[in-house]
Amino acid sequence: MNDDDDDIIVSASSKRKRNNLNSKANDNGSAKDSNGKGNELKKKAPEALKGANGGYAWEDEYRRSWDIVQEDESGSIETIVSGLVESQKKRYLKNVTPFQRGIIRTMVLVLDYSSVMREKDFRPNRSSMMISYVIEFVSDFFDQNPISQLSIVIMRNGLAQVVSEVSGNPNDHIEALKKLKRIEPEGDPSLQNALEMSRGLSTSGSSG
Repeated sequence: MNDDDDDIIVSASSKRKRNNLNSKANDNGSAKDSNGKGNELKKKAPEALKGANGGYAWEDEYRRSWDIVQEDESGSIETIVSGLVESQKKRYLKNVTPFQRGIIRTMVLVLDYSSVMREKDFRPNRSSMMISYVIEFVSDFFDQNPISQLSIVIMRNGLAQVVSEVSGNPNDHIEALKKLKRIEPEGDPSLQNALEMSRGLSTSGSSG
C-alpha cells in the first residue's frame, strides 16, 4: 500500500469522525430544544390552573349564604331576615313571566307552634313574626292562584290542630291567623300527626 492510499484512508476516517460529531451536536441541540419546550410547558401548566385571585382552582375561596349571616347589636337576626325577604320581593317584581292561573291547587300549610316558637330572637317573638309573614304569603298565594284552595295546620303539644279549613277565600285564613296570635305556643311538634291530617284535608278538599 502506498502513501496515497494511506492519505485516502485517513481522509475518509476524518470525515466519518466529523459526521459523527455533527450528528451528536444536532442530537444534543434537539434534545436541549425539546427539554426547553418541555420546561416551558411545565411552567405554563400551573399558570393555567390558577384562578382569578392568583391561587389554584382548588384553593379558591367560596362563600355560603349561611356564612354571611350576622347578628345585630341586640343579638337578633331579624334585620337580616327582613332584608332577605325584601330582596326576594324585589326579584318577584322584576320577574315579568306571567303566572299560570289555570291550575287548581289544594295546599295545606303546616306551621310549627311548639314551645320553641316563644323564643325572642325575632321581635316580639318567633310565632308573631311567623304569623305576620304567613298572612303575607296567603295574600300572595291567592293572587297567583285565584281558583286554588288552602288550609292551615299547626303542630302544638304533640298534636296537629286545624287553624283554618280548606277554603278558597283568603280572608278566612287571614282572620284565623290573627286569632292564632292569642294562643301561646306550647309543647313539642309532631310532624307525623301533621302529615296525616294534611293528607286527610287534601283528600277532602279535592273531593269537595
